[in-house]
Formats: sequence, structure tokens, C-alpha cells
Amino acid sequence: MERLLDVDAYLKAKVPDFVRHGDFGLASGADPGGTYQHVWFEEDVSADEVSIDADVYLLTKARAMALKAAPAVAGTGIAAVPSGAAAVVTRAPSTAAEPAAAPAAVAGPAILRLVGDVPFESWNRIGTKLLSKLKAAGTLSVSLDAKVSLDARQAEALRKELKAALQELGLEDRLRMD
Repeated sequence: MERLLDVDAYLKAKVPDFVRHGDFGLASGADPGGTYQHVWFEEDVSADEVSIDADVYLLTKARAMALKAAPAVAGTGIAAVPSGAAAVVTRAPSTAAEPAAAPAAVAGPAILRLVGDVPFESWNRIGTKLLSKLKAAGTLSVSLDAKVSLDARQAEALRKELKAALQELGLEDRLRMD
């Protein structure tokens, strides 16, 4: 028997292979009533999508096949799949036969933008939860606007520390200090 020193890293490396080969399915974004925002099965999945948290699900082969093969409910883009006594619903990819929801749903480029203040405690989770999903969806651009209020006597010392950190990260040409 093999001993795993880092279970999370092992799973992040193996789950994409399991999904690609159809051994398991992967789902994320559970909605009320047993729905998922995205289901992967027998397709490439980025290791960034594989996270060990409460909103990512490893599905059995049978369940993943049923979710991927479900017929869409007319005009909704939602597929219904019976699972025992309860019905399970997941979003299905839209097809050309489905009518457009509104004139604004014209095919073409779209830009999603997230704006707002983020508490310091959430930054690590933003990298794993949000940025990985945005990067997987398309071309991602992220800007940083960080402000700190401090005593003027401490400002010069912090400026030197930040400059060294930016050089270490290779970002001295991309971020400026004012």
C-alpha cells in the first residue's frame, strides 16, 4: 500500500485523469434542489478546477453519465435527470435548436467584471475560488489597488521592503508605488 504525504496534491493530480478517462465525474457550484453549475465527464478538466472544498463534488460514473446525457427541458437550457425518487437538475449546454432568451443573448464576446472591497482574510481563497474559474473561462486580467494607512516614519522602511518583495516576485515593472 502506498503512503500519501500530501493527499490534496495527489487528488488534484489524479482527479483530472479520472474524469478524462470516464472513471468519475466532477461537478461544482451546487444549486438548491440538487443542481450543478458545471459537470465534467470524459473531458479535460483543469487541475485549478479541482479543489478540496464543500462546493466541488466527485460523481460516480453512472451519475455523471446521466447528468451529461440528460435531455434539456424545453426552452430552459436545464436538463432534468431522475435520481431515485427525486429529480436532479443541472444546467445543460445550449443548442442551436433552443430559441434565444432575449435579443441581448447575441453570440459574441462578453466581459464579466468583479469590483469591490475584499477583506484581507479572503485573499488566498479568492485566488483558488474565483481567479482559477475566471482564468479557465477565458483571458483574465487582474489589477491591484492596495492602500495602507501608516505613520510617516514607517512609510520609507515599508517602501523598501515592498520594493524588494516586488523584485523577488518579478513584478517591479508591473506595479508602482505612489
